[in-house]
Amino acid sequence: MQRYVPGARATMLVIGATSELAVATVKELMAAYPHTQWRLHLLGRNEAALQALAAKLGPAQVSWDHYDTALAPESQQACVCKAVELLGRIDYCLCAVGYLGSQQRAERAWQEAQRITDANYRGLLPVLDQVACCMEQARCGQLLVISSVAGERGRRSNYYYGAAKAALSAYLSGLRLRLLPSGVLVMTIKPGYVRTRMVAGRKLPPYISPVPEVVARDIVKAARRGQPVLYSMWLWRYIMALTRLIPERIFMHLRRF
Repeated sequence: MQRYVPGARATMLVIGATSELAVATVKELMAAYPHTQWRLHLLGRNEAALQALAAKLGPAQVSWDHYDTALAPESQQACVCKAVELLGRIDYCLCAVGYLGSQQRAERAWQEAQRITDANYRGLLPVLDQVACCMEQARCGQLLVISSVAGERGRRSNYYYGAAKAALSAYLSGLRLRLLPSGVLVMTIKPGYVRTRMVAGRKLPPYISPVPEVVARDIVKAARRGQPVLYSMWLWRYIMALTRLIPERIFMHLRRF
């Protein structure tokens, strides 16, 4: 692992900027380097929320633009090109886009299944590819992408979501190898349950369901170390290791999964 320390000035592109995890991580990263002058560019669907967030992130210079995974690939790549024009280059890119959706609805309507797939994997590829090319040319940067432990093994309760996250993690693994000679870090972030709006109203296991600020601290610590894969909280690494070891003939009869 190689430590990465920003200079006196640093830039950050945030995709899915209004998510609770994104907001917490941006604030934590800025707090970790208080003497760095930050220039941020925020991308998200809710323009009013982006504008409100930009006003709260002073004294950093902040710009924002509309972004949706449903946009055409050319429009997504144009978003990154505009960000590079504004920022000069991308030192950090945090991608916190995610959509849990409804497994039951996805089983009945392909539109919901497609929305889950687009939001968590397919729709992200044009913008992530473009960011990767920019960082590769600059020969520096950190691409921090939030995936999920749900991609470790298919479960009956969310296999559309899990399949999309599994594809995203595999993509990031290959991209990490491609960008390694350029000195670019690609970090796959695999949180477990996090107490956000996405799981509001669900009963979560108390000891392994942190608030976003806890996950954000884990992300920033891992980014400073140059860690390629992060499980947050750390216990999830061992939970998922055990889950992967369960034989399929047994796993398929475990109702809680």
